[in-house]
This record gives sequence, C-alpha cells and structure tokens, in this order.
Amino acid sequence: LCGTCHGAITPSLPSRQLHSPVADGACSECHNPHAASRDSLLKAPDPELCGSCHGDVVGLPDGSDPSLIHSPVKDGSCRSCHGGHEGVMPGLLKDRIPDVCATCHAPVIDRSHLAHGHAPASAGECLTCHAPHSGPEEGLLKVPVKEVCASCHDQATPQFKTQHHDFAVTGNCTSCHNPHGSDRKGLRPSAEHQPYAEN
Repeated sequence: LCGTCHGAITPSLPSRQLHSPVADGACSECHNPHAASRDSLLKAPDPELCGSCHGDVVGLPDGSDPSLIHSPVKDGSCRSCHGGHEGVMPGLLKDRIPDVCATCHAPVIDRSHLAHGHAPASAGECLTCHAPHSGPEEGLLKVPVKEVCASCHDQATPQFKTQHHDFAVTGNCTSCHNPHGSDRKGLRPSAEHQPYAEN
C-alpha cells in the first residue's frame, strides 16, 4: 500500500540489506500512516522506536557510567550509525566499519594509517578492542587496557621482553604506546623522555 505513492524500497547497493520490517512491507512497525509529530511520520524517537524491537541493545543498565556510553547511544541517535531502511550487515550500519566510525573519529582512523599503524586499527577492526554501544572501560574498551593488549601481545615471550628492555611491564600500555598508530616504531609517542628516546 505505501509503495503506491512512495515506491518500493530496495537496497541501494548489492552489499546492503533491508531492515526486516521494510523487507516485509511492514512500514507501520515504525511509521504512523496518518499523522505524527516527528519527521517521516515516525511513531517515536529513535531510542524508544528502535528499543521496541532491539531493547537488548538500546537498553543500558541502570546506573551506567555516562562516560562509558557511546555518545550517539547516550543522545538517543541510533540513526547516527544505523540505517532506518537499509544498511551494511551485521547491524544495519550506514557504512562499513571503520568508515562509519570515521564519521566522528576521523583523527583516530587517520592515526591508524601512519607509518606504524596498529594492526587491528589499520585493518579497520575497531570492534576487536571497542564495544559499539557501551563498554566497561574508558574508551568503550571491552576489557581493561592491559587485557586488551595481552590478548595479542604475550608478555612472556623473549621478543616482548627484549622490546621492553627486560623491564617488568606493570602499568597501562597506552602510557608509552599509542593504541591506534604512530609515526614512530613500536607505536611510541612523538615526544619521549630523552634516555628512553635513544633506545
């Protein structure tokens, strides 16, 4: 019925898929067919509307630390990252990761393409370390920094010990390494303490 005036909605590219209510022709799942106070005759604002089907993703635990919630989620702007009618799967994203992330985090993506890009970041695998909606750690990390790093970098190997001059590594890895990329070997920062900078 809606297609009589609005035309059929089809994926704009072969790599994109339709949101299941769109594919099923169930426009009234999200849109009021007669009148609404919101643009596009949407039945409710994003978090409420999206949460009616995706409550497990939209709903955040009571008492969540606001600094550990991704800004679009906190602001109720689901469609900042996700398409309403179509998107890239999984997640009906507006674009592939890392391109959707670069919409807001371009400097981070740019850093990953420096001379020494960190493999997960330079490969566009943001979700290897980060949670997309909220995380238990600063920066939406899935686990504490040291655990994120240890999932790929085994501190017990001779190579790791040599690279760290046999010092016991006990602190936050990002104190000495940029987790996304650097113009210096070892993901080291551009400014370093002189005795260490010479090594």
